[in-house]
Amino acid sequence: MTANLDIIDHLSVSSIRRYQECPRRWAVEKLDGQRSRPGVALIKGTAVDRLATENWRQKRQSGQDWTLDEAEEFTEQAFREHVDQQGGRDEVDWGNESFTRALDSSIRLAAGHMRDHARLCTPAGVQVKFSRTLPDGRAFIGFIDAIDQNGDVIDVKTGSRRMPQGDAERDMQATAYAYGLARPITFRWFRVIDAARTTTEIIESTRGQNAVEWFEDVALSVSTLIDAGVFPAHPGWHCANCPVAALCVGSIKA
Repeated sequence: MTANLDIIDHLSVSSIRRYQECPRRWAVEKLDGQRSRPGVALIKGTAVDRLATENWRQKRQSGQDWTLDEAEEFTEQAFREHVDQQGGRDEVDWGNESFTRALDSSIRLAAGHMRDHARLCTPAGVQVKFSRTLPDGRAFIGFIDAIDQNGDVIDVKTGSRRMPQGDAERDMQATAYAYGLARPITFRWFRVIDAARTTTEIIESTRGQNAVEWFEDVALSVSTLIDAGVFPAHPGWHCANCPVAALCVGSIKA
């Protein structure tokens, strides 16, 4: 492992989560550039996220959502483009699905979002970037899917199961966005459930000033450990898709 820490000029909530899961995997991906094969859930989720973004961008101009046909056409294009960006079909871990089945699933997920979620948001901003400087000088940056007219934060997600309210109250993303915006927030997940029958849900949670201060401590602690070169292995469920699992303690059997 080559520790080229100069390239780590900023952190994001996904980067902090990855470090907390397994510092060694974080290092081989961020410092050595070894990446895992993208999974089918990432491909589908990205297609739906891009749909939500572009629909809301044009809605800010026209005042109307896309038709379902327009949304499905865009989702198919976004899905195909993202597969190509990942290196093609052979570079994606399709799991138990195929390219065609995953594409059909993405279109159903997009339809669920358009039916149950898109119309509920008239955004004041879309893909809103924030940037804050941590006490050690490293930047913390992120992009918010949408901020509505009331200042509430909207995040579009796909998942395989419903989100318990307890998970929402503990979720780091909402806390990180409150820190990024430097204010208390109401956070809403617009979630589409990717199961045999596509369903949707809206989960809401709030973050106050204590959460803002808590997250700065978390982000600073991760940033400090990175600068110190602390990258121990943390074996767990994430080992299955790690690009260096075969060389790591997480794969050694007695």
